[in-house]
Amino acid sequence: MQLTILITAMDTGGMERFAANLCNTLLSQKREVRLIALNDAKNTGSVQWLEDRVPFQVLHRRARWAVPKLLRLSREHPGEPVLVLSLEIAVVLGHLKRLGLIRNPLFYRESTDVRSHLNPAWTRRLTRLLPRLDGLFVQSRTVEADIISLGVPLPPVTCIPNPCPALTLPSPGFNIPNPSAPRLLCVARLEKIKGQERLLNTLPGILQVFPGATLTLLGDGSMRKQLEQNAHDLGISGQVVFAGFQENPAPYYAQADVMMVPSDYEGFPNVIPEALAHGCRLLCADAPGGIREIMEACGLGAFLIPLSDFSGALPSALRDCLAAPSSLWESARTRMAETCAPEAVANVVWDLVTA
Repeated sequence: MQLTILITAMDTGGMERFAANLCNTLLSQKREVRLIALNDAKNTGSVQWLEDRVPFQVLHRRARWAVPKLLRLSREHPGEPVLVLSLEIAVVLGHLKRLGLIRNPLFYRESTDVRSHLNPAWTRRLTRLLPRLDGLFVQSRTVEADIISLGVPLPPVTCIPNPCPALTLPSPGFNIPNPSAPRLLCVARLEKIKGQERLLNTLPGILQVFPGATLTLLGDGSMRKQLEQNAHDLGISGQVVFAGFQENPAPYYAQADVMMVPSDYEGFPNVIPEALAHGCRLLCADAPGGIREIMEACGLGAFLIPLSDFSGALPSALRDCLAAPSSLWESARTRMAETCAPEAVANVVWDLVTA
């Protein structure tokens, strides 16, 4: 039995990292898997996460023009399961399945709040797709509830987190930071939804309480020039470092005191388990999606900051975060490791798609 995983391109987002980690883990378990992308990535970040032995193929097609190649792939492995990590691809395959042109068990993973992130046309396509699936994976119970609210017949729904291999390593420990000069880190694409602008606007207030604080922004995106200008206009350029995209963010986690997640929305942000894995504390905006669910599950609900008063609440929340005992963070890391263990996630996926 072989599992085929389909994705649009192996760019640098959370879904791409999920695909890489899942493929690597399944192969380590002596299970057969192949990864197929419709297009080349804009950069090589996610491809670098794949182990060399993972069979990887690029079709060089948009979803609507990939039908002949997708049919050929289906006929090469008739009846074997397909896991799709792109709604556009899933819609195409669901239509082919309805026509009887493919007979592979079809699974799809939804990672976003449907009502907030899909326009009416794509929401209609999703509602037609759902009854045709053999199984649906979601990142959080929040996403599951959102899909249930669509009111259409659903296949079996399973909630699985993003696996985090770094959590399988021994804890490096949570050091006591310098309370007057905390090192803050934000790891995300520089896009509006990720909230870096909100974080920069709050930094002057943080500097009044923590005059030696610094902020490193890890990532690139369409907002970079605007964010650099914002930092200049706020007079905080000397406290902000734009480090760009880094294929290996581990050293940045290890050097930071607090990981900041100021996003407008997150399904299951990889940065939360990754920060804990590397001994970095967390402060997160209490935004829609799975953030609250994840933070409360590992005992960190006190470190959620309301979006409605982000600037006002952040300085005192940062003080509490820095003062929290290392034992609290170690306990959170242990709970997160139980949730995001790569082998556990791979076992759930494999058992369901091959049932």
